[in-house]
Amino acid sequence: MKANQHDPLPVLLGGPSGVGKSTLGEDLNKHGALFIEADMHGADAIGSFGLREAWDDFYVRVDPMPLARELEQRRLAGRKSHVVLGLPSDPLSPSHLSAARGILRIQFLFGPGDVCMRNFIKRERQPVSLHPGMEAFWHNNNDRLMAALLTADYAPHTTVAIREDGQRVPTEDLVQRLFNQSTPARCCGPDPGPT
Repeated sequence: MKANQHDPLPVLLGGPSGVGKSTLGEDLNKHGALFIEADMHGADAIGSFGLREAWDDFYVRVDPMPLARELEQRRLAGRKSHVVLGLPSDPLSPSHLSAARGILRIQFLFGPGDVCMRNFIKRERQPVSLHPGMEAFWHNNNDRLMAALLTADYAPHTTVAIREDGQRVPTEDLVQRLFNQSTPARCCGPDPGPT
């Protein structure tokens, strides 16, 4: 897995539960990137990673620079090729997408809802008797994002991770999409060099 060393923009990675964000993140960590998993149930994951203030600057005040700087500092401190923050399945607004351009790369993984939901239930290892409740939980937490990802505002930020036939897109292809888009950087500092 090779990431473009000339494009160290911090990446925010979203997508519905069960689309494969955590799996991709594990692969990224193994290959020289820093993946921060902030998509955890029942926890203030953003806060637990010490990112609450910088995240609120972006999410509430629509100012991406503090978050980009903080993520970049962590990338440099760890001498990593890239930094990726995995997000819960809550869509960012078009205002966030616009404000982040050239400062943060925002990418959402996408796949068929029924496949993502099955993956989520399987991952949560819930007994079959709880599936109807888990399905309602999944829909409650993912339907808004799934609808948003089908709109024109999100098209440039959306990458298919699971095809209609249920097959996963190879990790190499997803990495190329995450790191090798041509977006002029407006942030954040020097590349740490080879890891």
